[in-house]
Amino acid sequence: MPKRFINKIEVFAGPSLSFNYGNKFIENYKDEFVMNKRKIKPSYVLGVGVYHPMNDCLDINFRLMYEEKGTNSQMETPGLLRKTDYTYRYVTISLAPRISLFNNTKLKVSAGGFFSKIRNVEGRAYALDTQNNVTFVSNFNGREIRELRPDGSTGSITFAPGLKSFQDFDFGITLSLSYSITINSSNELTIQLQDNLGLQNINKQLDVIVNPPEKNHTISILIGYSLNRIVKL
Repeated sequence: MPKRFINKIEVFAGPSLSFNYGNKFIENYKDEFVMNKRKIKPSYVLGVGVYHPMNDCLDINFRLMYEEKGTNSQMETPGLLRKTDYTYRYVTISLAPRISLFNNTKLKVSAGGFFSKIRNVEGRAYALDTQNNVTFVSNFNGREIRELRPDGSTGSITFAPGLKSFQDFDFGITLSLSYSITINSSNELTIQLQDNLGLQNINKQLDVIVNPPEKNHTISILIGYSLNRIVKL
């Protein structure tokens, strides 16, 4: 049968987890003076997409997404317990060929790329002075960047407002495994496991302090609804 240029239109949304990497102060890191624990950073993805069919087993998926990413970590140094939670918001486009597995048109795998533009960032910091039992909590738009001495104490601190410390754009690889549930000839639901792996250091280098490298990495579970545009003969 002939095929439309775009044979499916989709909307989707779902939760995701961020596993940003490349910076020892957001990784599970420990030395004589510093112990850092990376904690789960829950977030979400929502978006729309279209599919262009190549044949019965292969199509190309283009998506426009709004994504939340970020970091959630806890750092312990002598006399101080510090927790930070950062939320990064991106608008993302992706392009990925999708192919059926084992001649099963319901089970598909895809691999492609994404390109993102950061829109804003929000931060929350919690600090407990364990020696004096004093707690500090702050919320801000931007990021605190700390340079640590060898003993784990803070050598210097810089506040970078807004997006000053971030690269404007990010890019990387997107991988997914999906399963479709047919409702009728025109409608279907899709359950998808998606992995977006950033390849770029998203942090700008600052003149006043070293800004450690960091790369985005999210894993999402997406629920989608697709409208099939059937060719009328």
